[in-house]
Amino acid sequence: MIQNYEIKSINGEEILCLYLNYSYEFGDFFKSSNVLHIKDKVKQYLASMRIKFNGGKILFIVGGLGIASLFLTPADMSDIHALQATYTSNSIIERIIDTDSSFNDALVSVEEGIQKEEDIVIDNIEHNESSSVISTQEEVFEDGSVGGVKIEDLNSISDISTPQIDSSSVTTVEQPIAQEDLITVYRANGSVLQIPFEEYIVGVVAAEMPASFPLEALKAQAVVARTYAKQRLSKGLTLTDSVSTQVYKDESQLRTMWGSSYDIYYSKIKSAVTSTEGLSIYYGGQYIDAVYHSTSNGYTEDAKYVWGNFIPYLQSVSSPWDISASSYLHVDEKSEQVLLNVLGFSISEDTLVEVISRDPSGRVLQVQIGDSLYDGVTLRTILGLRSADFDLEVQNGNLVVTTRGYGHGVGMSQYGAAGMAREGYSFIDILKYYYTGVSIY
Repeated sequence: MIQNYEIKSINGEEILCLYLNYSYEFGDFFKSSNVLHIKDKVKQYLASMRIKFNGGKILFIVGGLGIASLFLTPADMSDIHALQATYTSNSIIERIIDTDSSFNDALVSVEEGIQKEEDIVIDNIEHNESSSVISTQEEVFEDGSVGGVKIEDLNSISDISTPQIDSSSVTTVEQPIAQEDLITVYRANGSVLQIPFEEYIVGVVAAEMPASFPLEALKAQAVVARTYAKQRLSKGLTLTDSVSTQVYKDESQLRTMWGSSYDIYYSKIKSAVTSTEGLSIYYGGQYIDAVYHSTSNGYTEDAKYVWGNFIPYLQSVSSPWDISASSYLHVDEKSEQVLLNVLGFSISEDTLVEVISRDPSGRVLQVQIGDSLYDGVTLRTILGLRSADFDLEVQNGNLVVTTRGYGHGVGMSQYGAAGMAREGYSFIDILKYYYTGVSIY
């Protein structure tokens, strides 16, 4: 409901501006005109965001229009820190009513009912980051699209379970990408492409998800791709056309991939992107790390089991639609020579091969092969497995591996999205199901 905030100082007095989600039903927030009800919500927000606010005047704003005001007494303020604070975000989000006029003028305009356009500035607070290099195999669909992102650089995914907000550590400014701006894509052939942002999203959706999937699934993929790209660009990171970020294909490549179906498929993908234009996914007011994968094992994965960090919006959820996908079950056989090359030793019928433990989603946590112990993610990487949910069996010196699912399993499942769309769920339903507690706007 409260999307973000800004504290303004006027003549030495602090005024707290609370910006409300434009798509929210305000009647629910202000229901029964119960001042205590509203105060409690505001005080909970102040505590959860750890806002240091020394004033008492509060202005509720949506779309630049002030719709209500509130005053907190010193008694109200004194018990804010006694409230149980819950983690929301490790960044301070600011929104400016009108950068071309003073705050006094803006307040006058609000009082007169004049709606002003907002310039959005998101201050990203520097925090400790943990890097992880994950090399995964992602599915190539029959139409040539590539299912899921191979995340090579996960520096943007950090341990955000214990945020420390310090205004002195502000080092970058995160700004939404203007739709008319050209972005730069570094291509695998060595060339550099400059292209309108939304046109780039069309090429990503076309490459990353089969055009035969339902339209609502393609819309969900468009919002995910847009969020992923904006998050990288806002941090000064680059975009490529490969699985190191997101796969992108230009018109020539799409014509080759789709053949005579090009016009139909392109029109469908374009519709999915256009109908969601400008929409991204946020948690605590900042872009999420919009990771996704081809197929789950029936449950998506909690990010902490893959990258070691608790990420509130990347939690495990049931995804039963994946089980019927052609990519769900796969049997792979690793030869004695391959095992010797990657593990450093060969195995026999007498070699101990045992899955020791699994996480709540069924993916392997620890496995023993001979005298060596491996965690599931590491062994998946070493052996190039499609999933971390696997069974092992030794046959004639070879290792037979049966995997369930395709990809790291974190975030949105593409086959799950398709299954939900076929059951009548909207792209908003899909995104809010796979990314816990997010906002989309």
